[in-house]
Amino acid sequence: MWVREEFGALVGEPGDLEDDLLDLGVEDRRAGSRLGCQIELTEDLDGLTVDVPPTQP
Repeated sequence: MWVREEFGALVGEPGDLEDDLLDLGVEDRRAGSRLGCQIELTEDLDGLTVDVPPTQP
């Protein structure tokens, strides 16, 4: 999924393992590409908006 730019700093960058997985499994990788299971949800992320690529169910 793609985290929208306004939440990028709050979500942070992917770790090394996540980065490797994104390289291997993401067809359209962008600056805000993240694995949803790796984002720690906090109150600061209330209203977080992401976009799901059309190739992802």
